[in-house]
Amino acid sequence: MPDRHGARHHHLEPVPAAGRPADVLGLHFFNPAPAMRLVEIAATATTSARTVATAHALVRRLGKVSVHSADRCGFIVNYLLFGYLNRAISALERGEVQAEEFDATIRAEFGYPMGPFALLDTIGLDVSLAILRRLHDEFGEPCFAPAPVLSALVAAGRLGRKTGTGFLSEIPRTRPRQTAMAGNAAAGGVR
Repeated sequence: MPDRHGARHHHLEPVPAAGRPADVLGLHFFNPAPAMRLVEIAATATTSARTVATAHALVRRLGKVSVHSADRCGFIVNYLLFGYLNRAISALERGEVQAEEFDATIRAEFGYPMGPFALLDTIGLDVSLAILRRLHDEFGEPCFAPAPVLSALVAAGRLGRKTGTGFLSEIPRTRPRQTAMAGNAAAGGVR
């Protein structure tokens, strides 16, 4: 149902077939799950406090860090991350940055394990486009309107690392060693 700003909101709905709505919640792991420490936990309106506590304990037992997220499109990380990634693409479109140089600067100056273009190529340009479209449909914010070059690359079959062609001229065929970034993570998808 649209809110007063016209945005549609889709929330986790307890699966009727589960028969136990108090036990339903979402765990959002990031890619690659073995290396990424952050896990978002999103509970429905009917999820019990016991189930939420069990989820937090499970995440700790897995050696990861949990954060409680509102039950909303993109949770926390994708909501923040994809605005940043889309702005980087827009800067590239305007000729303000070169992908390889910009990524190198982000790694050197901010200590991130990869820059925005390497991250987009890792996530997959088709997946990134779908996430941006979903976030834009949900929130209507201009920062989520997919940059035209992203749509053009996807239409041309340039999907990033999975096809060997994307934003970067050389995309590693093997999984690069990735470590968790402070306050940032590779996106695992969007609901």
